[in-house]
Parts: sequence; C-alpha cells; structure tokens
Amino acid sequence: MDVFILLDIDGVLNRETDVPAPATFSELLTSEDIDPAAVQSLNALVKVTEARIIIASSWRLHHSVPELSSLLGERGLSGEIIGATPKMSGESRGVEIRTWLMANARSNAAFVVLDDQAPSAGLDPHWVRTDPSLGLLERDSALAAKILSLPSALAVDR
Repeated sequence: MDVFILLDIDGVLNRETDVPAPATFSELLTSEDIDPAAVQSLNALVKVTEARIIIASSWRLHHSVPELSSLLGERGLSGEIIGATPKMSGESRGVEIRTWLMANARSNAAFVVLDDQAPSAGLDPHWVRTDPSLGLLERDSALAAKILSLPSALAVDR
C-alpha cells in the first residue's frame, strides 16, 4: 500500500520566528532555516509508517525535488522525497494536493497532510495542524501515524 506525507515546510520544519519577512523570502531557502529537531520528528514518522514524502510547500516553487532532498538531507532527513504537488494558479493547497493524489496515488493510498494551515478541499480528516511557533513535534508525528493507520484514511476520494 502507498503511504504518503504531504509536507509543508514553513511552520512545520521551522518556526514562524525563524522565518524572515516575505520580502526576504529568497534568503529563507537554505538548510540553516530548517529545525533539526522537527526533522527528527518527521524521521520518526517516516520510520514507523514507511511513508514517502511529497512537498506541498511554497519552497517547491524555488527549488527542485532533488534540491529540496539535498537541503533537508543536510539537516538530517532520512525519508525519501518523491515529488511535489503541482502549482495551480488560483487554486488552494488542498486542490493541489488532491490533484497530485489523483494523478499519482492508488485509490487505497494512505496519506497525511502536515501543515500549519488548513489545506481545504475536504482534507481535514487527513490534516495534522502544527503550531507554527513550535514546528513539528513528536505529538504531531504520533497523531499523523494514527491517521495513516485508520481505515478511513486509506481512501483517496476520487
């Protein structure tokens, strides 16, 4: 069975206090802006669930998947990043996630969305909201593992 983590970065793998103002966003796109403790929480989730990672973050607009793998690898990521959601002008992150799932996941795929903001598009049952002032914590990873193990989480609504 396919198991996926749809991953936002800001507010998940870093804290809002670590994020520069939008005008200096290009300065943010380095491994130094990733919290190694949040990466370890993500690694624990990947290890338990054998999930693969899809980037659903705005970082995908500035870096390729191999570049993101390298940046996060520098901070200790052991999970496999296999892709990124499409950028769809005028659409919500939730629609972009659903589009990726419909194009790439089997109908029985399990998935969780790690994000500090609601993804919309009916994905709330699959969403773990991180506190953007804290980033991804062990308790968030534990909740994500629980969502991935629930039978109701196994269907990608098509």
